[in-house]
Amino acid sequence: MNRELFFFIEVLFLVNLLPAFGQQAASEWNGQGVGLLAKGSYDEAIQDFNIAIGLNSSYAAAWYNKGLALDDLGKYEEAIQAYNRSIDLKPGLAEAWSNKGNALNSLGKYSEAIQVCDKAIELNPNLVEAWNNKGNALNESGRSSEAIQAYDKAIGLNSSYATAWYNKSLALRALGRDAEADAALAKAKELGYKG
Repeated sequence: MNRELFFFIEVLFLVNLLPAFGQQAASEWNGQGVGLLAKGSYDEAIQDFNIAIGLNSSYAAAWYNKGLALDDLGKYEEAIQAYNRSIDLKPGLAEAWSNKGNALNSLGKYSEAIQVCDKAIELNPNLVEAWNNKGNALNESGRSSEAIQAYDKAIGLNSSYATAWYNKSLALRALGRDAEADAALAKAKELGYKG
């Protein structure tokens, strides 16, 4: 076999092998980042997610996880950008819509947050976090009665979701329903809420 033909065959082999290698390596970096995210090592997690994205820029999970880490660092605008990229790549990822809504809420963009949470709920009506996040945006915008309905939906889906019980207590208190607020807060603490 002549040298040029051997080189050509070698190049074809590598061209076909590299995408699979890149995807596997991206998955490994994303997994490592998820572990760091769970430990609260957000900056290090972002570095790993960036490597995964560098290996596969259309890896929706890495973009989503990067958004989570940025969100935890209070970098809401950047988190929204990461969630948007994840949504562009995988429009049906209800969790990305829900967390984008939460980040918008943190920026005081309540109306937009409610709309985005509604999209998450449309995609997955059983996503407890989306109902809770919608409740937060409603409560922050002064719509506490509607917020309670959203929290009740979250609690109906998962009665052990302490965060929804706590948030419900805040909405009840905002309406002056102190006895009910105290009961909801007691339930949140019974379920392990530490906030």
